Amino acid sequence: MPGPYGSLANPVPLDPFQEIVNVHWGAKYLAANLDVGLEIVAGGANGTGPGPEYVDPWTYASLTSALLFFNPADALSTYKQLSGGVWNPVLPEQVSYTGEPSLPPGFSYDLWEYTGVSSSGIVQPFHRYVEVTGGAALDITVPLSGEQFTDGLSVQVDILGQPFVGDGPHPAPFSGAVPLWKTGKDINGLADMDVVESPTVSVEGLTITFKGKTYTAIGSKCLPSTLISQRGEFWILFGREAVTP
Repeated sequence: MPGPYGSLANPVPLDPFQEIVNVHWGAKYLAANLDVGLEIVAGGANGTGPGPEYVDPWTYASLTSALLFFNPADALSTYKQLSGGVWNPVLPEQVSYTGEPSLPPGFSYDLWEYTGVSSSGIVQPFHRYVEVTGGAALDITVPLSGEQFTDGLSVQVDILGQPFVGDGPHPAPFSGAVPLWKTGKDINGLADMDVVESPTVSVEGLTITFKGKTYTAIGSKCLPSTLISQRGEFWILFGREAVTP
């Protein structure tokens, strides 16, 4: 049986004077959703009790350190390949990668400077993706979105925490008629959170291999969440490296 057409052994004839040789099949672009984790260290839990405007118990823990980390097992996920103008899924086991995102060092804080976990479990230190300004738009849309990739290769990661009001620490989150904590709720029903740090994560130099071909990071796009407590998504666009005939 003849081998693949478009090779030197089996050229594709066009007419008596020309033929196609070395046709390279496969996706030209791949996309992957990057996920970086946040590791925190709490500095001590303290107190429960309803406040003047709150009926649920309020528990807390202070944030003493935070570290963004890259977990090779699941940090790059939701692979897609662009085929016929449509993004199609790719099995994670079909892909391998080299290099890692450039992450900032860990951050440390004074004990009691920032609070942590609420009784509902949603007001804890967390991080979210924020679009980095700049970067030219590319004529390629992000999977499951109408947004376009840009040629930028970094994203801002805001780490949010809930600061104390007053000197702190205090024996309970509420004292007297006025709470000693900054617990005003926003339209999402979450406590008012402040940005603690805003490091930048870069994916420049990150490459992946798919079906024996190498793809290099050439663009990205941040899709921030509309909810303050959700991280959002950061998509990376990989382009197939030129194949030497």
